[in-house]
Amino acid sequence: SFTVDFTDLAGNIGAQVIQTTDGTSVSVDTIAPRAPGSLRIQGGLMINAVTQSDVFFEATAPEAGAIRYTLTDVRGNMVTGNQAVLNGAFIVRGIDTAGQPVLNDGKLTLTVTLIDPAGNVSPPIRAAVQKDSVLSPPTGLALNKNNTVNIASSTSSQLFLVSGERGSLSYRISAPGGQFITGSAQLGGVSGQRMIIPRLNLSSLPDGLVTVSTTFTDPALNILQLPAFTVTKDTTIRLNTVS
Repeated sequence: SFTVDFTDLAGNIGAQVIQTTDGTSVSVDTIAPRAPGSLRIQGGLMINAVTQSDVFFEATAPEAGAIRYTLTDVRGNMVTGNQAVLNGAFIVRGIDTAGQPVLNDGKLTLTVTLIDPAGNVSPPIRAAVQKDSVLSPPTGLALNKNNTVNIASSTSSQLFLVSGERGSLSYRISAPGGQFITGSAQLGGVSGQRMIIPRLNLSSLPDGLVTVSTTFTDPALNILQLPAFTVTKDTTIRLNTVS
């Protein structure tokens, strides 16, 4: 048999209840489970414009139960959820940081606890991730100072630009006949800084219009193809003849 004594918050004492069981057992579990372990967000990558509506994290549960998670930005906006888990590794997908509420770019903190079948809550485990959903590409791209290629600059052209955020710029300079050159350069993170990508050898391209195509990728792997532009290559000297 078991006895239950009840006292409410005001100090009133209820009637004692004595109950005899039919031989079944009653289990008591008041011990909190251990915290989940091996917490990792987004595979170790930053959250970008493509992944911001489908964020995932991985962890391990020391026992079966349910996990409760909260993902919070530095301004206090948060996304919460829960999921049943088994003992061992698990993954939670589909966390939307671009919905309502929107989590701002910058540092996000994930807090995860485990709740066992008896309702006991584990200590929290935390991890941080950076969110960068806005890309700041370079501007003002030009090939050489006058957007032309002559004999002098054919083997040592320069790509001028004004930097945005830190990242990688890949370029392809092509001719109508299919000839092209490619390359890439790392850009610093000083916004508004004038930069030069030097020593571009365009000697393999024929004279005429050439097209400059560029793609910028920031550290969060946001990718933007910048508007292409054309320049004229003229390395032929034409002499007038006098008869």
